[in-house]
Amino acid sequence: MAQHPVAMGAASGTVVLVRTIGGSLGVAALGAVFTSRPAGRRTPA
Repeated sequence: MAQHPVAMGAASGTVVLVRTIGGSLGVAALGAVFTSRPAGRRTPA
């Protein structure tokens, strides 16, 4: 079943948008976890 090219473009654009937002939220969540850890429990770099 063939899809209309405009519909395929909109779908792929939506996928890119959702992945970008998801990546941003993931980085923000990990940053919040790492910055909320007590300084004594961090391993030295």
